[in-house]
Amino acid sequence: MSQDRFPESVWVWICCNLRSCNKGRQIQDIQQHRTRTATEMQSSYRPMENLPLQGVTGDGTVVVPMPEHPKDYIVWSMSTLYFGNPFCLGLLAFYFSVKSRDRKMVGDLSGAKSYGSTACCINGWALGLIILFIIAAIVIIAATVPAVVNRIQSMSSSDSYSYSG
Repeated sequence: MSQDRFPESVWVWICCNLRSCNKGRQIQDIQQHRTRTATEMQSSYRPMENLPLQGVTGDGTVVVPMPEHPKDYIVWSMSTLYFGNPFCLGLLAFYFSVKSRDRKMVGDLSGAKSYGSTACCINGWALGLIILFIIAAIVIIAATVPAVVNRIQSMSSSDSYSYSG
């Protein structure tokens, strides 16, 4: 391949990447260029009248905290509604989650926080009841299965004696 098929920048890139000793120098050049560019950008956006004088401190930075949006727990409420819903608590939690989301959209963050905390509490109770029901079902099944198996075996053994005799 001849050299006139590629632009000059491609050949520079190829040569610099083939030489590993120049990589450190390249990185330093890029970092210096970025630092210069950032300094130029900062100085270009600052109006001249706001520059502090020597020995006098400037106004400082004013930080305005953004309000934190309260959680509405809608996904947890939907999963409680779908996977368990003991005593219709999942439906009630979903209702409060939707109300919390509506309050958040309107801009009433305190109302959204109140509805969201209610939804969280109801979801917690529903989850606790679901876990309790699952444990109770496991205990009941574990207690009744051996008794049923023994009863079936005793019935089958008594039936086999009646047919042979």
